[in-house]
Amino acid sequence: MYDTRMCALGDHLSYTAGVNMQMLVPLMIGKLTAGIAAAVLAWIVMRAGTGRAGQA
Repeated sequence: MYDTRMCALGDHLSYTAGVNMQMLVPLMIGKLTAGIAAAVLAWIVMRAGTGRAGQA
Protein backbone atom coordinates (compact mmCIF):
# COMPACT_ATOMS: atom_id res chain seq x y z
CA MET A 1 0.00 0.00 0.00
CA TYR A 2 2.92 2.35 0.62
CA ASP A 3 4.81 3.86 -2.27
CA THR A 4 7.91 6.02 -2.61
CA ARG A 5 5.99 9.28 -2.16
CA MET A 6 4.91 8.30 1.34
CA CYS A 7 8.46 7.21 2.20
CA ALA A 8 9.82 10.52 0.92
CA LEU A 9 7.33 12.46 3.06
CA GLY A 10 8.20 10.38 6.12
CA ASP A 11 11.92 10.82 5.52
CA HIS A 12 11.52 14.58 5.15
CA LEU A 13 9.42 14.82 8.31
CA SER A 14 11.80 12.69 10.38
CA TYR A 15 14.85 14.65 9.22
CA THR A 16 13.15 17.96 10.03
CA ALA A 17 12.06 16.66 13.43
CA GLY A 18 15.61 15.60 14.18
CA VAL A 19 17.05 18.97 13.24
CA ASN A 20 14.38 21.33 14.60
CA MET A 21 11.03 20.18 16.01
CA GLN A 22 9.56 23.68 15.75
CA MET A 23 9.75 23.52 11.95
CA LEU A 24 7.29 20.61 11.57
CA VAL A 25 4.14 22.75 11.42
CA PRO A 26 5.58 25.27 8.92
CA LEU A 27 6.87 22.35 6.84
CA MET A 28 3.43 20.73 6.67
CA ILE A 29 1.74 24.06 5.92
CA GLY A 30 4.20 24.64 3.09
CA LYS A 31 3.70 21.14 1.68
CA LEU A 32 -0.10 21.43 1.79
CA THR A 33 -0.02 24.90 0.22
CA ALA A 34 2.28 23.72 -2.56
CA GLY A 35 0.13 20.66 -3.21
CA ILE A 36 -3.08 22.67 -3.43
CA ALA A 37 -1.41 25.28 -5.67
CA ALA A 38 -0.12 22.52 -7.97
CA ALA A 39 -3.57 20.95 -8.23
CA VAL A 40 -5.21 24.31 -9.00
CA LEU A 41 -2.56 25.15 -11.61
CA ALA A 42 -2.97 21.74 -13.26
CA TRP A 43 -6.74 22.22 -13.34
CA ILE A 44 -6.36 25.68 -14.93
CA VAL A 45 -3.92 24.41 -17.56
CA MET A 46 -6.09 21.41 -18.43
CA ARG A 47 -9.22 23.52 -18.58
CA ALA A 48 -7.56 26.06 -20.88
CA GLY A 49 -6.61 23.30 -23.32
CA THR A 50 -10.05 21.66 -23.64
CA GLY A 51 -11.41 24.10 -26.22
CA ARG A 52 -8.53 23.54 -28.63
CA ALA A 53 -8.77 19.79 -29.07
CA GLY A 54 -9.29 18.88 -32.71
CA GLN A 55 -8.08 22.21 -34.09
CA ALA A 56 -5.02 22.12 -36.32
